[in-house]
Amino acid sequence: DATSYWADGGDGLNQMPTEVSGARKESAERMRKRVKKLCERDKVKRLVSKWSNVQQRVAELGKALETEETQTMGVYRTFTDLYELVSNLAQAKAERERAKAVEAQNLATQAKNLSDKAKRKAEKEEDRVKAAKEKSEKKKKIADDAQATLEQLQDDATHAEETAERVKDQMAQAEAEAFALAAQGANTTDAEANVTRLRRDYILARDKALQKRKEAGVAKETTEQLVEEASEELLAAQKESFKSEELNKVAEKEQRRSREAAGKAFKDALVAGAAAEFAKVQSDEVVAAREEQQLKEGSLSCVSVLERLRSKSIAIILANFMQAPDLSKHRPVKEAAFVGQKDAEGLRAGFGAIQFPEGAEYSGEWSMNLPGGHGVERYADGCGYE
Repeated sequence: DATSYWADGGDGLNQMPTEVSGARKESAERMRKRVKKLCERDKVKRLVSKWSNVQQRVAELGKALETEETQTMGVYRTFTDLYELVSNLAQAKAERERAKAVEAQNLATQAKNLSDKAKRKAEKEEDRVKAAKEKSEKKKKIADDAQATLEQLQDDATHAEETAERVKDQMAQAEAEAFALAAQGANTTDAEANVTRLRRDYILARDKALQKRKEAGVAKETTEQLVEEASEELLAAQKESFKSEELNKVAEKEQRRSREAAGKAFKDALVAGAAAEFAKVQSDEVVAAREEQQLKEGSLSCVSVLERLRSKSIAIILANFMQAPDLSKHRPVKEAAFVGQKDAEGLRAGFGAIQFPEGAEYSGEWSMNLPGGHGVERYADGCGYE
């Protein structure tokens, strides 16, 4: 029947009974071919409809892809602009650090000049103190000699007075003997001559004692004056010594300030160098990003852009931008870094600081390209000496 015929797609024609007539079979064959053509036409219509839907979907996806590529390239340009902004900030910071390093070096030079001036002034004051002490010692020696002379004159005056007293006693005794002889009516010529001689000796002894006592008084006044002058010279020497100590303290303070300024200049120079290198790295990254952007603008696909943005998140870029750059990553320490003064031949001389690759550093005076004079050396383990 027709139902079974259409159900099996026309294959029922081969299952028809053998008693069906040839005309009927031929008519059925024509019907089958017609139905088959209709079925094929229907399939073509369905395929055309599906293809139209596919094309429409492809067009929509193309527009979406173009929109996403435009947005992605905008984000990528923003990403590159941020890199350029970071590079500009790094360069500005490098310039500031370089200016700070130059200023610190100038301050270190000024501090070194002040330290040298204070040191020279202290040395002059020490010479004055030495001269004042020598003068005070001379005055003291003269005063001691005058004191010894005074004591000798006082002893001579006392001895002369004692001699005069003895002569006076002898004269009184001779006068008594002469008076006794005169009372007895004896010859008193020798006794009177003896009295006259003793009186003359007494006068001489008395005058000598008076002269010695006068000389002792003058020597006493001179000695007192010399002692007073020696005391004044000693007090002046003590004042000069105190002033010299104060100047030495000032010189030491200026030297410490000079060393601190040199150390600060050395550190600022290191920071400035690291900042400059970081700025160079950022500049190179900006150039690379610009080149990569130019390449990607022609051939970058949405998927690759999204994968790249996932690997380099803008949030991380902004976070890195807001934070201070880690200069330690861009601070190569390949050789010893020296900051300080040099002579006309380019050798290290004067005051300077150096940092070695292993972490040790020296800050102080230099001579003939080598550390010489006062300085401070520290090692990586924290040990050091001055």
